[in-house]
Amino acid sequence: MNERNFNTPLYDPILLTVGEALHGVGANVAVVRYKNSEGMFRNVTAAIGRGRKPLIVAVAPFYATRNGGRRMLRQCSDLGVFVALYQTEPLTERPEDLKGMVDLFNLTEMVDQVKPTEVWDYSRANLDWYPESARSMYRYMPPGYAQGLDLGIDTDRVSSLAHKEGMVGFLGSWKYRPPAARELYHKVLGDKLISRDSIWKKGDMIKFLSEYPVQLNTHKFENCCPSTNPVEAFRMAQILSNRACVVSARSDPRDEAEWAGIVHFAEPSQMPGLIDEIGRDVRGCQTQSFEIFRKRFDPAAILRQSGFLETWRPAAS
Repeated sequence: MNERNFNTPLYDPILLTVGEALHGVGANVAVVRYKNSEGMFRNVTAAIGRGRKPLIVAVAPFYATRNGGRRMLRQCSDLGVFVALYQTEPLTERPEDLKGMVDLFNLTEMVDQVKPTEVWDYSRANLDWYPESARSMYRYMPPGYAQGLDLGIDTDRVSSLAHKEGMVGFLGSWKYRPPAARELYHKVLGDKLISRDSIWKKGDMIKFLSEYPVQLNTHKFENCCPSTNPVEAFRMAQILSNRACVVSARSDPRDEAEWAGIVHFAEPSQMPGLIDEIGRDVRGCQTQSFEIFRKRFDPAAILRQSGFLETWRPAAS
């Protein structure tokens, strides 16, 4: 419900995960941008008139303006729509984002505030930052393996034609990491680290993940050890759905437990040895990570384990 025209797959992991999960339990699902929200408003109004309880999941609501997306969401909420705001940021790095989310609850007398029913989050670690007084309104709902994310990468082809032994890929820009972190990773990995920050198209993604199936995950503001950094679940869902073998900086223990057996967590100094070990059987790492991820983070399983269906269910047609 933001006015910005995102032409990137940045939020596809959660849009597709939630969409597939809800469709699987009988909901009629549509992805809506602000530019076609008037049609959505008419549809939810009609649904409420038929005795239903429509659901709107607003992803990255920080970008919604007061007189645009926020006003529309508030109008829907006032009608009786179940409005879930999806929180997309690492709160250990940007606690001001949580303050903005809490303000949406506290300022409900203003017509341009959203008045959500719930807030959803991708990280166990993030949930600790929410106020205890409203904890029942927050729900763990990570992105997972959605069929729309799977680009059909062939691991046989990756291993036989494209894998560069000992190389590790990084999808992202180092300019968003502190200089000390950037220098550290380039020091320990050297010229084996291949970074790309302009890959958004399907063909480019297939090519990069095929050439560099071992992928690195880092945090913008790392702390260790123990770490309080959430796992970057959006990135994980994209690359694991495409059979990447992931080496990640250490993360909050609760998030590490969620991703155990799927992601290989290590301190930077340990990564060269870990990458060498993985390099002995890259395809085995890809296959095991993918299969566990697909099962543990299946959209239907995520929805069921979240407990959301105990609160909301699509009405019978």
